Amino acid sequence: MENKFDSDVDNSTVFRGIASDGTVAKKFEVGYSDVDKNLRLRPYTALDFCQNTAVFHSDLAGFDLDYFIENERAWIIKGWCASFDHLPGEGTSVKVSTWTAPYKRLQASRSFCAEDENGNKLFEAASRWFLMNSKRRRPTKISDEFFGAYIPSEKPMLFPDFDYEIHSPMGYNFISTAGIRVTMRDIDMNDHVNNISYVIWGMDALPDEVHDSMCVKHIETVYLHEATKDDDVFIDVYCKDSDVEPSLKDYLSIIRKKEHIFVSVKFTVKDNFK
Repeated sequence: MENKFDSDVDNSTVFRGIASDGTVAKKFEVGYSDVDKNLRLRPYTALDFCQNTAVFHSDLAGFDLDYFIENERAWIIKGWCASFDHLPGEGTSVKVSTWTAPYKRLQASRSFCAEDENGNKLFEAASRWFLMNSKRRRPTKISDEFFGAYIPSEKPMLFPDFDYEIHSPMGYNFISTAGIRVTMRDIDMNDHVNNISYVIWGMDALPDEVHDSMCVKHIETVYLHEATKDDDVFIDVYCKDSDVEPSLKDYLSIIRKKEHIFVSVKFTVKDNFK
């Protein structure tokens, strides 16, 4: 069967730089450590693929990690909204495409779409980011010259109705609380917990039955405050039947330090056998 990665007319342009429509794509191979006990790509690894594609886009725009360190700048995420059609297995080649909209109110929106080598859609995601002064820990202005290098796209953003507001546990049933201490492996170049770690914590705290016999169909993550090394963090887990359809359940992980909420992560899951 023809490999779509090699047959796309625009591929040579996309993989060597930013396409004229503002799209950038990066290829990944799903490895053994990327899959869960059911041999499916872990949902948070799918988000990590997206994060790495965003970094690749920034590299191509002329702003690599060294640039951000030297200029005391950092892209900080406000939230994720992701939907999973199919989480592939080990050995699958995945192409993640990303594009960003013109920035508004000091924030930039970025969308992602992933497909396998035959062009089948695997997952898609939307995210919102702001540029931070990493020394002052405050948002900073995005200049037209800086953001223009990313070639903002006229393509529509995915999940435009997602509000990036912290989820409320109202209407959910409380299940459990787990506690962890932030370690060095969670810390990124901005000297705080990387956004993917919160999703990992939130998913690890879910009941075993979710990991054993359910698949994640949708994730919403909203970041409010940053955690740092040696913070003692608590994950409160809640559950309710989904408002979308009876076969789905919503699990909500509220990640906090005492009464101080850091992040909320909502997982919509489906029973594998229904």
